[in-house]
Amino acid sequence: MPDFIRLRLPACLFAVLVLAVSAAGIATAQESSTSRDVTVDLRMPLNTSNAEVAISHDGRRYLPSLRFLTPQASADRPGEWLRSSAVDLPGIEGSVRAVIRVLPASTGGGEITPARYDTAVEYGGRIILPSIRRTALSHRAGFLGRWVSSSPVTLPAASETEE
Repeated sequence: MPDFIRLRLPACLFAVLVLAVSAAGIATAQESSTSRDVTVDLRMPLNTSNAEVAISHDGRRYLPSLRFLTPQASADRPGEWLRSSAVDLPGIEGSVRAVIRVLPASTGGGEITPARYDTAVEYGGRIILPSIRRTALSHRAGFLGRWVSSSPVTLPAASETEE
C-alpha cells in the first residue's frame, strides 16, 4: 500500500465517523422537537389566592389565557375538575388544557381548605392523569411563587383520541 494512502486513511475514516455522528445528532434533534410529552405546572402566586397553571412542552412553558383557577370553588364541590383555557402546542394536533382539582381538608371548625391539588392534562376530550400529580401547595412562604411540575404525560396521537 502506498504511503500517501496509509497516511491519509485514518484521517478519512475519522472524517466519515464525524459526519455519521453529526447526522445522527441532527436526526435525534428533529425527533425530540416533535415530542408528545407535556407536564402540568402549578404555583401559588404571591398576590392572589388562586392557583396558577401552565403546560410545559419541549422545554417551554405555555401560559393559558385563563390560568388562574380558584381552588375554593373546587373545595366546595370535591372531585370537580377546574379547567384552564386551551393551549395550542407546536407539533401537537388539537388543544391541550391544564386541569386541577382540590383534595380538601377540614380545619376542625367545619371549614374546608385546599390541602392538596391533583393535576392532569385534558386532551381530545379525555383527562390524562400523570403518575406524579398530587401537590401539597399552600400559601406557606416556601411555596409562594414557585412552579411545581407533574410527571410527563405522553399525549396520544389525534387518531387515538377519536371515539
